[in-house]
Amino acid sequence: MLRKIIPLIIITMVLLTPLHGLAFTDTSLHWAESDIDTLNDVSILGGYPDNTFRPNSNVTRVEFICMVMRTISNHIGQENLDAIIAETAQDQELLPWEEEFDEVYSILRLSDSYWATGTVFDAVKLRLLPYEYGTGPYNNIFILKAAITRGEAAYIMTQAAKFFDLQADRMLLPYLKNEIKDVSFSTYAYSNAALDAYALGLLTGYGDGRLKPTSLITRAEAAATLIRLFDTDRLSPYTPEGAPFIILENLANYPTGFRYYAPLADGEPQLDVLNFVKLIDESLVSDTGYRNLVYNPQNAVLGVEFYDDEGDYLTLEEADTRDEYITRLANFPYMTLTISALNTSNYSASSRATALNSKYNPYLLISWGNSHEQDIIENHWDILTVYCDFLFGTDSQQVLDKIERYLTKGEGGATTYQTYGGRLASWKPVGNGIFMMEIMEVYPTVNQE
Repeated sequence: MLRKIIPLIIITMVLLTPLHGLAFTDTSLHWAESDIDTLNDVSILGGYPDNTFRPNSNVTRVEFICMVMRTISNHIGQENLDAIIAETAQDQELLPWEEEFDEVYSILRLSDSYWATGTVFDAVKLRLLPYEYGTGPYNNIFILKAAITRGEAAYIMTQAAKFFDLQADRMLLPYLKNEIKDVSFSTYAYSNAALDAYALGLLTGYGDGRLKPTSLITRAEAAATLIRLFDTDRLSPYTPEGAPFIILENLANYPTGFRYYAPLADGEPQLDVLNFVKLIDESLVSDTGYRNLVYNPQNAVLGVEFYDDEGDYLTLEEADTRDEYITRLANFPYMTLTISALNTSNYSASSRATALNSKYNPYLLISWGNSHEQDIIENHWDILTVYCDFLFGTDSQQVLDKIERYLTKGEGGATTYQTYGGRLASWKPVGNGIFMMEIMEVYPTVNQE
């Protein structure tokens, strides 16, 4: 192989010396020629000392990492990238996966003389390198020099996508699972990454229901993939053909016009969820209280947050740490209603209709109480009435009476299960105005208007 017969200094030149403005001798009329030339001109990738690019050779993991890092630098500027990297070294609260990643990659050692050492360690600080539970991380030079697969490349790109304000919407996963036939969630660690990259338009399929996530990626394919990060106008994000959706106009953390798709159950769109979300979006504003609609694309959870006023919401949003957020939360009346669309899609309708477990339910209402129960009733009762009327129909008042009793009496007790308006609902009263209510959707819903 090439790395066995040419000295280290030549390898350094191969990857760090683009041929600005010069044509490669082996890319003329190649299908990726334009993409290769564009990325070479901006120093994202380069060729070999003999003026070749070798488009059909496999790209190594370390090469691809360096290409992605240069693409990020080109987009946000090296000075900004350096500042972000430096910030990651400061003391900060980490999410569990970040702590696990840092522990896994703490054993990585590279020679100071290796051409990519600095870039690789910067990528580690940004947590770009592939790691999922049960996989082998890139923790030595031999693994880094091996050829990269499409799934691994997808992981790196989806991690890098945040620097381009790109975030895959996990609500699309059930639709993608219906279309992509060669991504196994039970056996392949980077299944989510591969489908996320496909949803964003970073990774393309083969037109026959295959992504080939375990196949190796060539240097030409790497160029054709990275060009979409370099110029995001070239992205063609995935949209489920013919799938019902609504346009959400009031999301606090998304631009106007976000598409919310109906979740799938047993392969069919559930319009009950879609219609309820539409009602929520249209009824957020009233004369009392303040409500905030937020969406988390990582788990496809849509949530309504209930506050006394916007000032309470902003005070919580400005908390610097999770501990501070929790401390401030105790000072406000607070209630949430969440819609977890993937709960509907991950299990069959028949199995969920009799399941007494929150992971099966799309709707979850939580009141934290915190001695502000009367504020919740005064500021949000009109909206809660609208929601209960939709969910429980003729049993709506029965449910509202129960909510009011838990809020005002502060009752605790055992979890109970009961059907209201055709929906199974579980109640878990903790006491002091704190309770959880888990609510199923109604079946069948496919033909609902």
